[in-house]
Amino acid sequence: MELIINHALLSSLIGLVRATDGNEDLVTEYTNELIIKALKTNDIYLIKAIEDEKRRIVPDCYLCQTPCGKTSNYNVKLIFNEDDKIKTLKLKIINKLSEINNLSLIYESLFFLGLTDELELNYILKRIEKAFN
Repeated sequence: MELIINHALLSSLIGLVRATDGNEDLVTEYTNELIIKALKTNDIYLIKAIEDEKRRIVPDCYLCQTPCGKTSNYNVKLIFNEDDKIKTLKLKIINKLSEINNLSLIYESLFFLGLTDELELNYILKRIEKAFN
């Protein structure tokens, strides 16, 4: 199974969603529209706008001398080195992302892609599948 979304674009989206964790009050309609547009169009030219939005939400992270990685982009290419079960779950989630219409489920799905817990990934995949029934 291959990715249907550009690696760099998806990595940036995951980084943006990570940046919103704990900063939900800074999420704007523009943030939401940017994420949806990136997923629907797979337009790599949106990466700069995504990174700018992340910088707006967590400006101090860019100044930090000892970054914790909480808001870092996720290296999507690492998925292909993971355990087959984890890799399969993540690819299924990724390939459904552009079809999800529930904004909170999009955020949650993107956030979960950075995790490696099989139970959590199964949980989000079941939520996604339920949304389509």
